[in-house]
Amino acid sequence: MSSRFESFSIEILYEIFDYLSSYDIFHAFINLNHRLNNIINSYPLKVDLRKISRLKFDYICYYLQPEQVISLIFSDDDMGDQVIVFYRYFPHFKYQFIHLRSIKFIRTDDILSDLPYSVSALTFQGCIYVSQLIINTIIKQAKSLTYLKVDCIHLLQLIDTKFPSLTCLNIGHVGIRIFCCLLKRNESSFNDFHLWIKKLCSPINHLTISIENQNLTDYYSILNFDYLSHCLTDLTLICLINKTYFSLELIQYYLIKLSNLKSLTIVITLDLIDGKQWEEFLRKTQIVKFNFKFVLSKNVISNQNQSTLLDSFQSSFQVILYLFSKI
Repeated sequence: MSSRFESFSIEILYEIFDYLSSYDIFHAFINLNHRLNNIINSYPLKVDLRKISRLKFDYICYYLQPEQVISLIFSDDDMGDQVIVFYRYFPHFKYQFIHLRSIKFIRTDDILSDLPYSVSALTFQGCIYVSQLIINTIIKQAKSLTYLKVDCIHLLQLIDTKFPSLTCLNIGHVGIRIFCCLLKRNESSFNDFHLWIKKLCSPINHLTISIENQNLTDYYSILNFDYLSHCLTDLTLICLINKTYFSLELIQYYLIKLSNLKSLTIVITLDLIDGKQWEEFLRKTQIVKFNFKFVLSKNVISNQNQSTLLDSFQSSFQVILYLFSKI
């Protein structure tokens, strides 16, 4: 006798699966009946292998159909050598996962360097011992990439390839010195960083960049993204350095050149909270309304009246403001 659950439409079952992990889907519903098996095997599967045991890892690999997977996340945090073990299950990975769109490697000691042509989103986070493999993989996917996240902008220095479809670039927050040592490169100025981004020849509209190195030069040019003014709509700057080169005037000088900018996030240790000045700046320009997020270190706001700072934003000038006690 069939249950009501088994009579649910494919659309409803897909909605249910959206709330479950890959393991839960297989463990709860696989092999109940032929219809459910077909539905499960046709479901666009997002496989997240973080915080997972070897037993569950093997279970997922046993039941998944490669052509149904659209997203993969690897991490060695709780299970070592995930990438190597996964490749043993799927030795023809490039030709098996034909619908894979996104893949993330998070603190893994190895990566899959030969990817399906369908992959358009790549993330490399904390994979500091396979930097050359990362570079080769990025180059291979250059024509199809729309999203790229790496831990160090110096990786881009070694890439002499155009990325015609790249719209989202995320430069993570791992210290630059680590990669400079591994790549045997000298630390560079921020003007060099801009040059490497320009070389991508990409229509970047979402840019996230993080700086925590104390020995970089040309800080005045950090926000000089005017070469992206025709396309950049979302900028996130995470600056975890204790320098005094920044000012509200300097930031606004460069922002005014980004005429298409709609969203700005600044993570910085300086006191840039002044709603009235931001409102005056906006009214003097033709720039689209911004959403600002300021994250300030505890010592910046400890001697100030937080209510007074927040009151400066109580106007029609809408700002998203998040205050944290410390970064």
